[in-house]
Amino acid sequence: MGYSEYDVKVLPTVLAAIILVSVILAVALRRRNERIRAIPTALIAVTMLFIEIVKQRWNFLGDQDPYILPFHYCSIFLLIIPLAELCGQRLSGIFRPIAACMAFSVSAGMYLFPQGILGNACETFGVSFYRTHSFIFHHLLVLYFVLVVAMRLYEPRFRSVFIVGGIGLTYGIIATPIAHALNENYCNLLESVIPPMEELRISYGQVSYTVILVVCLILGTMLGSALYVASSKFFMRFVFTRGKNQKYKGN
Repeated sequence: MGYSEYDVKVLPTVLAAIILVSVILAVALRRRNERIRAIPTALIAVTMLFIEIVKQRWNFLGDQDPYILPFHYCSIFLLIIPLAELCGQRLSGIFRPIAACMAFSVSAGMYLFPQGILGNACETFGVSFYRTHSFIFHHLLVLYFVLVVAMRLYEPRFRSVFIVGGIGLTYGIIATPIAHALNENYCNLLESVIPPMEELRISYGQVSYTVILVVCLILGTMLGSALYVASSKFFMRFVFTRGKNQKYKGN
């Protein structure tokens, strides 16, 4: 569940590149209005939809593997991010805070447990079409989150934490019967790649395992979202405000 040899080499390098690109864009667009600053995140939304369409078409014309269908937790971003970035200011105000919180939670999970989310995507990038797609898709999520923060595109809200939890619950209710009907292990709903969780499933049964897994998904994403919102509010209130006050006093 930790880092493979390839993960150690690839993931920090890609993260550094993402941060560098985001900083460059943030500096270049710092004096522009929000509509202009949001162009990079809109491009991410379009790119995510495009590569998903390519993936589904590839699967339809080839293997027709049900596991490739968009019933994974991260597939929710195919709805949330386009609503946040491509559907006008009103929907952006509703969905961008949710998308940012969810993107942070998934990004944190990916860097904590890359093998659990990416599998061997770092090793098979450019070799396996589906693993290459997974690598690009998840790093677009990381880029999206970093850009939203760097571009100052929204003010974090604690109510987003509870909405993220509700989305996790809704996903569990919908995806669990689909996973069993198709016999596909979406989001580890049938069995777990995490040894302690798999032992729990074997010892206490599928129902108990599923309930605990969905609860962990809900609480994990809510905790990640809460940490992000709290830290963002701290920096905006104490760091940025203090810097402005010091600048004002200096003048």
